[in-house]
Amino acid sequence: ASQITKFKDSTVDPDYDTCLAAAEFIGNMMAGGNTCTLEALTEALSDTSAKSTYLVTDGKPDTSCRAVLKHVSSLELEKQQKIHTISLNTSDEEAISFLKTLSKQTKGRYHACVTGFEGNIITHQLLSNNLPASLQSEEDKSLKIPAYSGDDL
Repeated sequence: ASQITKFKDSTVDPDYDTCLAAAEFIGNMMAGGNTCTLEALTEALSDTSAKSTYLVTDGKPDTSCRAVLKHVSSLELEKQQKIHTISLNTSDEEAISFLKTLSKQTKGRYHACVTGFEGNIITHQLLSNNLPASLQSEEDKSLKIPAYSGDDL
């Protein structure tokens, strides 16, 4: 996007309800326009009360990847937050490599995400179904879950 879109204006606790709201927020995002990565990180990292930042993006930054990584590494270590990155519907290997590097540099994690209607259906299915596969209905078992990637998968 050509502007920064924040999930919330201030730091939030990482509880179950916040996680559900964030999943819905991400699921409704639409790609388009510029990718203001440096601006978004500068804004997010200025909140010194935050322990972590989640950068959700559909691609490479408008500025160079190297410039973003250099900016983040220049921050004072005691103020540096973990940056977790989430790529939305991207297959661009350079963008994925950048996001993985950014996360690793700050001891964060990288995730890939499917958005839109399909992503919302899959997220709902995963969050609402606690039954083991042997007890699920055939309809529930037939949901095709796309390949997800991430540091903790």
